[in-house]
Amino acid sequence: AAAVVGDRIVVTGGVDAGGRVLNTTEVYDGTGWTLGAPMPTPQPAVAAASDGTLVYAVGGTSGTADLASVEAYDPSADTWTTMPALPEP
Repeated sequence: AAAVVGDRIVVTGGVDAGGRVLNTTEVYDGTGWTLGAPMPTPQPAVAAASDGTLVYAVGGTSGTADLASVEAYDPSADTWTTMPALPEP
């Protein structure tokens, strides 16, 4: 999943070539990529949205079950916060 915050693109989650579910966070600042703090819940199929300050990783799947999780990434602090879960996955 990807979202824009200011002049940065934040990409998180997914699956690698070997099928491993990822919790990585990568941030592009216009000149190059850096690794950010890992997402608390590895997710291969997650939605992302930004409010201009934070990136929200919402729902998705663990690979075996649907998730109701909501996690917020602050690229300025390089931290993730677990938010209240969705009412349903």
